[in-house]
Amino acid sequence: FVTGTSQVVQRHLDEATVDIAISVGEVAGGQIQTRRLFCLPLKWIGAPSLLAGHVRGLSALNDQTILQYPRGTIPEKEVMQQLEDGLIQPRRIVRLDSAYSFHRAVLDGEGIALLSPAAFREELADGRVAVLPIPPATEGITFFAAYRSDIGRAMSDDVLRLMRGFIEEAGLT
Repeated sequence: FVTGTSQVVQRHLDEATVDIAISVGEVAGGQIQTRRLFCLPLKWIGAPSLLAGHVRGLSALNDQTILQYPRGTIPEKEVMQQLEDGLIQPRRIVRLDSAYSFHRAVLDGEGIALLSPAAFREELADGRVAVLPIPPATEGITFFAAYRSDIGRAMSDDVLRLMRGFIEEAGLT
């Protein structure tokens, strides 16, 4: 199990050091097949104290601190496009590089972030975080499975169904 940028993922696949990769974008390559797995729905989430009194609409994001993905990533581009489309000018943007740092920052009330409610199931249930009542401009982050087509182990539809089942069982869809 390895993690990395799309270039790292592609290199591992090309060198056959990784059998299958899960990515948030299609992996390019002459011998690499990419199959859509699922789309993770996203909502603006933050501490209830930050969200009090906001009305629906993108203008609710004005003057907020936005917690953001690392620069240049697909999720970062999606969020920035949403802010630009809505003519939103946040107070500041803080870019974080791990799921743990997002989780801590949202719980600590350091800002709001476009994240999956599945990551905050318990915190949403007991009121430690809340969902800002505005729709994101994007349906969410789409995940793909990428694998080599020429190594004799091309992924079957059965394997994809198994992976989708695991994702659904985990409550990520």
